[in-house]
Amino acid sequence: MTSFLAIAKLTCRSAVRSKVFRFLLCLLLFCSVVIPLTIKGDGTITGEVQILLEYSTGIVGFILSHPLSG
Repeated sequence: MTSFLAIAKLTCRSAVRSKVFRFLLCLLLFCSVVIPLTIKGDGTITGEVQILLEYSTGIVGFILSHPLSG
């Protein structure tokens, strides 16, 4: 188990140093926070939360499911 954790730790360190990882992390944060807040709901708290969750999960799923090309 300790060898697995050591490999996972090294992989995470390597990913954090990657510019692609940083770009995707910023894109993910932007898409999951800013974009859903620009969409108007029906005015109720329930409607706003529903829109925030639906668009956030949809956009995040889209970003994570498409591999980088190039």
